[in-house]
Order: sequence, then C-alpha cells, then structure tokens
Amino acid sequence: FIKIPKIYQPDKILTSGIVNYKILKKHLLNTYIIGSSRYMKNNKKLNKFEKTCLVLPEGIDSECKILLKFVLDCISKNLSIKFIIRFHPLTNISKIIDRNLKSKLKKNSKNIEISLRSLPHDLNRSSMCLYRGSTSAITASQSGLIPIYLNLKNTLNIDPMFQINKEGRYVQNCKEFINLITKSKKNKQKVLKKIQKFSKNYFVRFNNKILEKILNH
Repeated sequence: FIKIPKIYQPDKILTSGIVNYKILKKHLLNTYIIGSSRYMKNNKKLNKFEKTCLVLPEGIDSECKILLKFVLDCISKNLSIKFIIRFHPLTNISKIIDRNLKSKLKKNSKNIEISLRSLPHDLNRSSMCLYRGSTSAITASQSGLIPIYLNLKNTLNIDPMFQINKEGRYVQNCKEFINLITKSKKNKQKVLKKIQKFSKNYFVRFNNKILEKILNH
C-alpha cells in the first residue's frame, strides 16, 4: 500500500477470496474476487487420524529447517505422533536434508515420513497440520485438520490466518504442542469451527465468468 506513481499502479487487482478483497478494497478501487482452484468445501468434522500431523513448510530453506528441527525435538520427547512432512514443490530436498539430518530422519523413520503423495491423500490421513507461512494450512483446515502455528519467540508472525484468535492453535515449543494435541475433542472441534468460518472466505469457488468480463472490458 506504499504510494507509488500512478503509472506503476495496477489497473485491476484479482483476488482469491473475501478476506483479501476486504483488505485490498480499502486502498485499491478496481479489486475483484475471481476465486481459486484451491477452494474446498469445509469438512466440518475433525479428521479421524488423531496421531498423525501433516507438516507444511514453505518453499524457503530456513523455514524447512525450522520445522524439521521442531519435529525432531518433539520425537526426542518420545511423542507417539507420526509426522508427514510435505515439502513445497520448489524445495530442493537434498539441499535441506544434509548427512547429519538424514541420519536422524532414518533413525526415526517410524515417526517421520517425507511425503511424495498428493495433497488430498496426505490431508485424508492426518488430523492436524503444523505450519508457519504456508497457505496450504487453510486448505488443511477446510479438510478437517487442526492447523497448529509454530510461533517462535523473537520472529515475525507469518501466519496467513493471523486475523483469527491464537488460542488453541499457537505453540512456541514442544511442550505447548503436546498440551495442545492432548486437549479434548470438544475443544478441538470448537477451534476448528472458528478457523473454518475464516477459511471459507479465504478461498472461494473460482468464477471464470468474472475473469472473462474483466478481460473483455
């Protein structure tokens, strides 16, 4: 929203949902909602795989290492959770997993899986997701997963769902993570309901007619 010369300003802004539209519309008049292929109808019930956590790093090396380190820390506490790590398609996995890290992952192979399967497949076999800046966490919540944000101290908040209450979904360390996942199903369902109310407006169904109208104007 920095003021720049008019010649550099966009003629039109296209957005994927109501959440970003409301923010952009305050500053940019020609803003339109066209929706997204990432729209998914909310699964109102929690996924049944209670001991499986889908890990969703961004395509940034430092963020991948942060989440991997956290996962290994949790496993070292004898936490009986399976972590499915789903790297961003742009991530060079061999660059992230050095010899030392590869050894640790191999040692804990029963608890950690590096997934090469489709996103829907991974969503269907998980009950929660661990993330920081990935918008895939929104898709995960629509599928019935509890999104858990790793809110490290002295770091910038990069949560795409920062507008939602942090209670019941923010953790700073492994101890808080364990406390959160052991909460009652009733508490988790309450948190999921709030998140899904937000997520249904983040990605809306793609509307090609709006796009055609804009392009033909």
